[in-house]
Amino acid sequence: MTRDGDLQTWTEDELDRALDDLLALSSAEPPASRATPARAGQWRWAAPILAAAAVIAVVAVSVLPQGRSDAAAARALSVRAGFADVGGVRFPVPAGWTVAVTSADDDAVTACVAAAPAPACDGVLIVMAVPGAPALSSATTGGVLDPRCPGGGGIVMVEPTITLGDRTGAHYFGGSCSIEGPQAHAWVTNDLSLAITTPNGRWADQGAAVAAGLDLSHWPRDPGPVLVYPTVASGLLQPTG
Repeated sequence: MTRDGDLQTWTEDELDRALDDLLALSSAEPPASRATPARAGQWRWAAPILAAAAVIAVVAVSVLPQGRSDAAAARALSVRAGFADVGGVRFPVPAGWTVAVTSADDDAVTACVAAAPAPACDGVLIVMAVPGAPALSSATTGGVLDPRCPGGGGIVMVEPTITLGDRTGAHYFGGSCSIEGPQAHAWVTNDLSLAITTPNGRWADQGAAVAAGLDLSHWPRDPGPVLVYPTVASGLLQPTG
C-alpha cells in the first residue's frame, strides 16, 4: 500500500497510526459526514484485493493444458458471407449448403460441408489435424483410395502436384474397380495434416470448389515434413521413408 501523492510503501507502524487517526477522525464527525470517508476507505482496501484476484485469474488461464486449448480452438466454427472458418481453416461453402463440425478430439477435427451436414456426410468431408497433434492417419482417406476390388488394388489416377491453400498436396481419385465407374475424390496435403474427400460418385464439383478456395494462411498448424508421395497404384499414401 502507498501513501496518497507518492510511491513510497507504507510500513506497519505507519499503517497503524493512519488507522488510528482515521478512527479518531470518524468518531469526532457527525454521522452524515462519516459516510463518504468510510466508503473511500472501503475502496482503498478493496483495490489490492481485486488486483490480486485478477492476477489469480490470469495465472489460472495461463496454466491450462496446451493440448486442450489447441483442440478447443481447432473445432471453433464460423460461417459468414459464403465462407466457413474451422479453427483457422477457411474455405468456400457451396450455394445452399452449410457446415457442421461432426467430430473432434485432441488429434483431429472433422467438418461436413453439405445441404444437411451429418456424421455420415453426404457432401464434402474435411479432416484437419489439430495444431501440435500428430499427422492424420492414412486411413482418413481409405474409403477413397482403397476400393477393395476383387484381386486387390483398383484403378487410381493422380494429380501429383497441386496447391491446397499455400501448401503442397495431391489430388487422388478412385473408389471404383473400373475407370468407367463412379469416382470418389481426395485432396490431401503432403504432410497429411488435412484431407478433403467426396463420396463415391457424388459431389465432385463441390469438393473441387472447396479445395480450390482453401485458405490456410490463418491456420495455426505449421507445415510438416512430406509424409506421402503419389503413385498410380493401390494404397496411394506411401511413406516417403
